[in-house]
Amino acid sequence: MAEKKKNGKLFLIISVIMFVSVIVLNLTETLIVSEITGKRLQKQGADQYVELAEAYSAGIARFIDMFHGHMDLYVKSDTIINGDDDEIFEWLKDHEAARDEDFSYIGFINSEGTMYTDIGKVSDVHDRDYYQAIVKQGKENYVDDPVTSKTTGETIIHVCRAVKDSDGKTKGLIAAIVNIDTLKNLLEGVELGQDGAAILFSSERMAMASNVDKEREQTIATNEGFLTEMTKQHNLQGNEGYFFEKFNGREFLAIYEPVEETPWEVVMLITGNHVYRETKSAITGLMTVGGVILVIILLVIIGVILFKSLNPLKVVENTIRGIATGDADLTKRIDLHSNNEIGRVVDGFNLFSEKLQSIISTMKDSKEQLVNAGQLLQDSTDDTSAAITEIISNIESMGSQVNFQTESVHQTAGAVNQIASNIESLNRMIESQASAVTQASAAVEEMIGNINSVNNSVQKMGHAFEELEQKAIVGVQKQNDVNAKIDEIEKESQALQEANAVISGIAEQTNLLAMNAAIEAAHAGEAGKGFSVVADEIRKLSEDSGAQSQTIGN
Repeated sequence: MAEKKKNGKLFLIISVIMFVSVIVLNLTETLIVSEITGKRLQKQGADQYVELAEAYSAGIARFIDMFHGHMDLYVKSDTIINGDDDEIFEWLKDHEAARDEDFSYIGFINSEGTMYTDIGKVSDVHDRDYYQAIVKQGKENYVDDPVTSKTTGETIIHVCRAVKDSDGKTKGLIAAIVNIDTLKNLLEGVELGQDGAAILFSSERMAMASNVDKEREQTIATNEGFLTEMTKQHNLQGNEGYFFEKFNGREFLAIYEPVEETPWEVVMLITGNHVYRETKSAITGLMTVGGVILVIILLVIIGVILFKSLNPLKVVENTIRGIATGDADLTKRIDLHSNNEIGRVVDGFNLFSEKLQSIISTMKDSKEQLVNAGQLLQDSTDDTSAAITEIISNIESMGSQVNFQTESVHQTAGAVNQIASNIESLNRMIESQASAVTQASAAVEEMIGNINSVNNSVQKMGHAFEELEQKAIVGVQKQNDVNAKIDEIEKESQALQEANAVISGIAEQTNLLAMNAAIEAAHAGEAGKGFSVVADEIRKLSEDSGAQSQTIGN
């Protein structure tokens, strides 16, 4: 009974742990999957309603395009294209019956901003947005926000198209006036749940059409605490997109979709529960049921595995207890074949039992051998005692021999010391010789250096003598040139001396001529005074020539 209780407890503990683990993991998985699924459902639901908003926005745009198509009669009329204001005014009134039933009236606005209508009214609209957009800014089409009509006083919108003259220039525009009530049925068929709403807003946040009553429409349009502020925060006014926000404790999906070719936008508000309530509930229920079934299946599988895995432990326990009690029969083995941890434990226990049995058998055999060895040991002890006595006597004999050898060792030590001193003396001599060799080597190296220096000096002297020889050759050549020049100067000097002798002779002759002239002038008296002056000048010239000749001679 005790064994069953112990096994049952282990099984129970493991089962409880596995059960709790499976439950916790399953709940965690459910929460995570629910969160992920919730986000996907939120995105899926939002995409679905975005497509719906796009469809209604496109429908309103097609509605406006239809209005533009109905205006072809006017913008393509020859009278409106080529006529003056009065002709156009009369033509409009004449064609009042051709106007589309969705239009309250049709008007032509000229370039100065004067509006002529087919109901016979004239007004000034130069301050209106549609006039500025087409005449001043050059747009082809324009649809404005709802305004109060200057003609009828009703809330209307203007669907406008530019009018071109024959030269292609903007002459004015045709404006179709549509009552705001015409737009009311555009969103009436939209189903967005009990608290949902689809509203067509103007750029000024004015509700133009919706699928809710007037009071709820106005509440949504003027609720600054939710719609307008959230729109600004998410930067969606005038842009397409959506966001989820909580208001008054409830989650809402707000979708914005602009209407092409207009300043309007379709805004849809849907509660979060309506967006993904049904799908989320179905998935949550399916996950819950699936989780419970999964837990049950896992528990059954784990229980069977645990039971089959723990059952072999009973065999192991019974076998071990059988060996531990009774006569401790070590030949018993656990007969269990299992390829898991329990099987490996059983194999280990059987191997241990086999080794233990072998050890016990060996010990029994060793006991008899030890008894025989004891007897042999006693006999050996007696023999050993006699041998020890003989060994002691041998030791004493060896002691005397050791003393003799000690004296011999002392003598040998003295001889060794003498040899050591001789070796030290020899070492000193070797060191002295080594020093002398080192000095001789230094002297030889110095001698070699001096010889190299002398060789260098001799080589330099050789180069100097070669240079002196070359310069001497040049000097001899220059001396020869100088000698040639001296010979040439000598020859020219001789020629100059000859010329100087000629000049000196001329000077003497001139002097003699001057003396003769002076004598002849004196003989002539008064008549020879002029000739006497010439004679003096000739004499002076002769003296100067003589002085110069003497200088040249020197």
